[in-house]
Amino acid sequence: MLVIWAIVLSVILPIRAEAGTSYLVERLAACLRRFERFEGVECIVVDSASAPPFTTRIRTLCDRPRVTRVEDPAPLYPFAPGVARNLGAQAARGDYLLFYDVDLVSDDAFIPQLERWCAANQDPCAFLMVPCLYVTRAATQRLSPDHVDLAPYLASYLAGENHLIDNIAVSTSTIVVSRSHFVRLGGNRPDYQGHGCEDFDLLHRLASYRPEGAKPADYYVDERTRFPADYHGFRAYLARYSLPHLFGGPLTAHLWHARPIVRKYFRQRQRNEALLQDNMRAHDAGRAIQQTLTSRIDAPALAALPAPWVTAKPSPPPMRDYLRDLLASAGRDPTVDIGLVRWKPGVAKLQGTRRGKLKKLITRPRQFFEDAKHPALRRLARLLRP
Repeated sequence: MLVIWAIVLSVILPIRAEAGTSYLVERLAACLRRFERFEGVECIVVDSASAPPFTTRIRTLCDRPRVTRVEDPAPLYPFAPGVARNLGAQAARGDYLLFYDVDLVSDDAFIPQLERWCAANQDPCAFLMVPCLYVTRAATQRLSPDHVDLAPYLASYLAGENHLIDNIAVSTSTIVVSRSHFVRLGGNRPDYQGHGCEDFDLLHRLASYRPEGAKPADYYVDERTRFPADYHGFRAYLARYSLPHLFGGPLTAHLWHARPIVRKYFRQRQRNEALLQDNMRAHDAGRAIQQTLTSRIDAPALAALPAPWVTAKPSPPPMRDYLRDLLASAGRDPTVDIGLVRWKPGVAKLQGTRRGKLKKLITRPRQFFEDAKHPALRRLARLLRP
């Protein structure tokens, strides 16, 4: 008897494999092996102009049940992940979408946790954002993507150590959202070039229709910091959608890879940050969203979006207060699990390399000068303030 399984969750996996990123193909293979075990899950692999040798391998990997390979008909340079995710959403059959990068790994509980969330969700505007631990280079070499246990990595990070986990991404592009809601939002905006800010643009719109509190006065502040306790502005606001999942899941880890500063993909940060500010303010001012996504769902027939930022909840508390209460509610001691706030005493802080400093100068010049040791260099930061 032929059994036809209902597809609940569509996992969107964008990829562009080139000579310098050939490792992505094997990481894609690991993702497909992990997700193929779940009958209600399909994978949509969006191949955006991979080099010919890798395209052949990707095509072979996709020749399996519940996997669809989509070719990007008009690939952008540098690679635009938001556009690739839109293409995956157009081909998806599931009621819910999961945007997932091939550099990520997750444990055996990950998909069942997402499936339970999808089954229990009754709010058409709800979304689930998954936090991510960034694994160090040395720890990545020892981690098997087929046998993932993130508990020791999380414990090390929360203890304030840095030999297993280099950093954490709290507001991530790894989200679960209903396909119909994603369509009526218009999907990812296509005008971001390269890497950066296309995910915050989407998260901003998602949060506006399901606010966790009144939008604070400093919401538009864009300040990157290492520790979540020091977050401000929209990064602090959006972090509250993700941080509670750090302790019970779902959770992912990002495998290390080189980030060459010569690649144009990483040199669009300033332009994208300015565009993000314009788009966030335009959305909040009620200016119309350009519909950029087509789908088998009839977008005009979808329920109208509610007014953004309508909530009776007060503005969220300061991050340090929020984190203290969050740790306590998770049964953790805030004086022991200090990694969200500071380094563990005695831990050698990572020293910036010349390469890292050059990258910071190119991608974040104002912060480079603000962090400079020489007073004359710090004064230059004033010239770069908006």
